[in-house]
Amino acid sequence: MKRWFEKRTHPLFQNFVAGQVSPSSGCDDSTVNNVTRLVLFLQPGFYLALTGLGAGGGRPSSLAVAATANWILYLVFFLTGWLGGVLMNLMGPRVTMALSAVGYTLYTGGLWYLDKTGHSWMAYLGGAIEGVCASLLWTSAGAIAYSYAEEKQKARYVTYQWMCCATGSTIASLMMLGINFHQRTDDARVPESIYGSLVGLQVASMFIAAVFLVRPSAVVRSDGQNIARSFESTWKAEIWSHLKMFAEPGLLELLPPMLVGEIALALQSSLNGYFFNIRTRCLNNFIFSAVQIPASWGISRFLDSSFLKRRARTLAAICLVALFTVGACTIQTVWLLMYRVDRRRPGPSTDWRDEAFKSTCYTYILSGVVYGTFQMVTQYVITSLTNDPLKLARYSGAFRGVNALGMMASFIIDSQGVNYIYQQWYQFGAYNLGIISLGFAAYNYVTQTNYNSEPNVIVPIDVQNQSIPLQSISTGNDNGGEQSQATGAL
Repeated sequence: MKRWFEKRTHPLFQNFVAGQVSPSSGCDDSTVNNVTRLVLFLQPGFYLALTGLGAGGGRPSSLAVAATANWILYLVFFLTGWLGGVLMNLMGPRVTMALSAVGYTLYTGGLWYLDKTGHSWMAYLGGAIEGVCASLLWTSAGAIAYSYAEEKQKARYVTYQWMCCATGSTIASLMMLGINFHQRTDDARVPESIYGSLVGLQVASMFIAAVFLVRPSAVVRSDGQNIARSFESTWKAEIWSHLKMFAEPGLLELLPPMLVGEIALALQSSLNGYFFNIRTRCLNNFIFSAVQIPASWGISRFLDSSFLKRRARTLAAICLVALFTVGACTIQTVWLLMYRVDRRRPGPSTDWRDEAFKSTCYTYILSGVVYGTFQMVTQYVITSLTNDPLKLARYSGAFRGVNALGMMASFIIDSQGVNYIYQQWYQFGAYNLGIISLGFAAYNYVTQTNYNSEPNVIVPIDVQNQSIPLQSISTGNDNGGEQSQATGAL
């Protein structure tokens, strides 16, 4: 039995069962990233699947309640997101990511309760609690992707996390599409079995995070080295560092692209719930989620390549994202005007066999590309500012806090019944401002490398062995000594 257990289970799970998972337990960075990706698959992946359907997967009459629950979620997310980096640096990702499952489970359960009873209070409460938990989850996940990766892997680590989130949404959407394939009635919605399954899987993610994640100072790269020399921090130091962070010119220039990274979700989900029947809503959501996977993967491969200097690659990627963004906004504007979409009238419950679907399919493809790539490039620029894990955890919290503010504004606008064409113009203008600001930030602050310029960061061995004319600093230790110096209460 013992031999079967050791052969069939992960070493970290064996240590946990044996009571040997402790602050001194080591873990390679790829394992930590894989666990984080699985949690993202189960939590925000399923959240995006329900949100993308419009009305939280319920009847079209629930559109206003779902939009209100979402802006409450993002209001709380905005208010607490800034503290996510503080808690990540003080408590570590095991605690923060395990706690995050509580909010996602309550939110899904709230939508289930709304669909079953018509009462909205639990959806609102779940949205508020998920706002707190989402700040814990995304800040921790971002800090792991930003700081555990070497510079040559930055885009890849961020993108693989998002691909797992998009894959969770895609699979859930595909399940809903299969169940509702023959449903063409106006009041059809997601069946209760789907809600129940999602709740169960999201609860499971809590135990996955609690068992398999370790503190950052116990993480080692493939070359046997730790990520940084010290992870020590205090409440006072974290609060003061956060205040100073907002005086950094590079971060200030990144505020507009942080703000608009995900605003497309509000318009696309509301339009989906208003204009289409349930099976077409499932198909649109599947398209929107699925296209993000190859799009974000492609942009990450380019950003992590050695084809051009890092600044040139970043600027080229921004130009490509700008092209897709302008195309998506232009095509959807034309579509809204062509079909005279006016939400003051009852929705037409359009089916995928109707002519209106054929043209809108392209808008969901392009919107999915923009949704996946815009935030990837923005986060890549953020990771290019530093390699210090404590700083990157704070930057991750700042990104998610500002991003939540943009989402909150979009869902508030939609919850007030603003016509879709006006929402589209607002979105177009916001994206243009974000792209311009992102380009300036990349040009001014993205350098070829940050290695050997930050004393707390341990330079990977393969980088040390390369002949790169960098600023030289004294490490005071050999490679083995560097690994032993990684300290901290995390």
